[in-house]
Amino acid sequence: MPLPYLAPEIIAHIIGNLSENIDVLDDCSLVCKSWVPHARKHLFGDVDFTCNADIQSWKLLFPNPLYSPGCYTRTLHLAAPHNITMADVEPGRWFRAFSNVLSLDVNTKAVDWRRSISLTPLHSFSPVVSSLRFEGLKPHFYGMLNLALSFPCLENLHLCQDGTTQISNIPIQLPDKLPPLTGTLDLSNCILGILETFVEVVFKLPIHLRFQRLSLYTRAEKAEVEALKAIVKRCLSTLQHLEVYFTGVSVCSVCLDSDLSGRFPFLEMTRPYHHPCKLLLDVSRVKKLASLTLASERLSPKWIINTLETLEQDQQNVQITIRVSFERVDRPSSGRSFVAGIDPIVYEEWKVLDKLFLRRWGSNAIQTIVTVYEPEPEVGKWGREWMETLVPQSLNRGAINAYDLEEW
Repeated sequence: MPLPYLAPEIIAHIIGNLSENIDVLDDCSLVCKSWVPHARKHLFGDVDFTCNADIQSWKLLFPNPLYSPGCYTRTLHLAAPHNITMADVEPGRWFRAFSNVLSLDVNTKAVDWRRSISLTPLHSFSPVVSSLRFEGLKPHFYGMLNLALSFPCLENLHLCQDGTTQISNIPIQLPDKLPPLTGTLDLSNCILGILETFVEVVFKLPIHLRFQRLSLYTRAEKAEVEALKAIVKRCLSTLQHLEVYFTGVSVCSVCLDSDLSGRFPFLEMTRPYHHPCKLLLDVSRVKKLASLTLASERLSPKWIINTLETLEQDQQNVQITIRVSFERVDRPSSGRSFVAGIDPIVYEEWKVLDKLFLRRWGSNAIQTIVTVYEPEPEVGKWGREWMETLVPQSLNRGAINAYDLEEW
C-alpha cells in the first residue's frame, strides 16, 4: 500500500516541529527523500568544526559551494580557524557556501600560543554576521579585533581571553563600512588586563559604541576601574542593561569622580583595609535602564547596598538581579576549611540589604542567586541552615541556586 501523499507545506510544518530533534530529522531524511529539502535548513543550521579532520571531511563531501548545505548554516563554530586557508575562500571554493552565517563562534585556545595564526581568510566571509564570540589566547587580541571589524552588520561581541603572554601587536585594518555595534558587549570572561587593552586600542579608532547591553568583569585595580568607567561612558546614550561582575584582589583604594554628562555621573570604588570592597555605581539618571545585575565574588554585599540606594523611585520597574558566589578556602594554619565571606559583618550587611528592599520595593522586587563552590561534609552540617539565614526570606524567593546543595 503506497504511503499517503503529503503536501510540501504540511511536510515543512511537521519538520519545523521536529527542528529541535536533529536525530529524528536525520533518520527520517534517510528514509524519505521528500524530507531532505525541508530538513536541510534544520540539519545544517548549526555546524561545528571542532578539528581539522572535520574541515577535511566537509571539503571532501561538499567541494562545490553551489551544491553545499552550508548555505543553510546560521551558526558556525570554528575550533580550528587556522586551518581555513585563503585558497578555501576563493570564488568557487567550498567555504564560500557559508555566506548566510549570522553567528560566528571562533576558538583559538587549542593553538600553541607561540604560533602566529592568521584569521584573514575569515574576514567578511558572511556579510550578515551579527554576533561574534571569540575565545582565544591573549596574543590573538588584535587578530580578533580585525575579524570583528570586517563584518559590516556586527552587533554583538563576546570576548573570552586567556593566557599570560604579551599581546601580538599587528596593524588594525579599518574597513570602508564599520559595524554598528548596537547589541551586547560581553567582556565578563576576560583575564586581568584585557579591559584596559580594549579601551586603549578601540577608543583610538573611529568607532561608535552603541551597545544596549554591557556585561563587564572587573577587579579592585585602578586601571580596570578606569577602563570600566570609560566603556560605560561611551554607551550611555543607548545603555539599557548593565551587568557588573566584581571581585577583590589586593587591598587598594580608588575614588573616581566623573560627571559623565550627568547621565551616569558617578563611579566610586574603595577598598579600605577594614572592609573587603565597595563598588558604587550611581544609576539614578540612567532613565533607559531596564535591568541591573550586580555580581559579587568572595566579597561583602556592602557595595551592592550602596549601588542600589542610588536608584530613584521612578526606577522601580528596573529588573534587579544579585549574584553572590562563595567558595571553599583552606586555612593551612588551622587545618580547617571555611566558606569565604561568611562572618558576622557580612550577615549584618545582608540584613541591611533585606531591609532596604522591604522598605522601597517590597519582597518580590529582587532575584537573588547564591552559588557555593566546593562544599565539604563539615560544611554540610550547617550549610542548609546558613542558606536560609544568610539570605533573608524577603530576598529568598526560590531563586537561590547552590551547586551540590543536595550533597549537603
